[in-house]
Amino acid sequence: LPISGTPRDTPKLDCSKTPVVREPLAMLALDPVEPALPPVNVMAPERPNPQERLAGPDESGDIRRLGRAVIETEARSIAALAERIDDAFVRACRYMLACQGRIVVLGMGKSGHIGGKVAATLASTGSPAFFVHPGEASHGDLGMITPKDVVLALSNSGETEEMLTILPLIKRLGVPLIAMTGNARSTLADTADVHIDVSVEEE
Repeated sequence: LPISGTPRDTPKLDCSKTPVVREPLAMLALDPVEPALPPVNVMAPERPNPQERLAGPDESGDIRRLGRAVIETEARSIAALAERIDDAFVRACRYMLACQGRIVVLGMGKSGHIGGKVAATLASTGSPAFFVHPGEASHGDLGMITPKDVVLALSNSGETEEMLTILPLIKRLGVPLIAMTGNARSTLADTADVHIDVSVEEE
């Protein structure tokens, strides 16, 4: 029977005649198929030959002469130190041998690198020692120095600003101050209890 309120000539939909659309399998896949990537070249780039850097005029003779000159200069400087083993050297050794605390090594720049090695060598041979950077010492690290310690200060010029800043504090503690400088007339040399001359004629 027709639904009330609708025209009697409304056609009925015949579902049996509805066409069925069949889609290809590729269209029903959840993930689209990506195209194949081009092949990747896995060959390592050609490395330069280190021997190519040696191309040019042969300077072997000059290099050998320069190497020998450096060794000879160092040898002369070390030999000159033998004449400086004087009473000041003996007093410095006595201060460090009698130290009841630790040997505190100070140094800036290259002197600081040498000072660190000196402190490590002293510690490894049975003398308690440590290195303090002079720039950090004036900001609190000087508190690590006790009245039983000995201070060993290294400076080529003997006028390093950071070193001179903490000299009054070191003297106030009353600890022995040993200076190793290349300038016997420097402020550090004059202030120290013992000064050891480590100057060289040529570097």
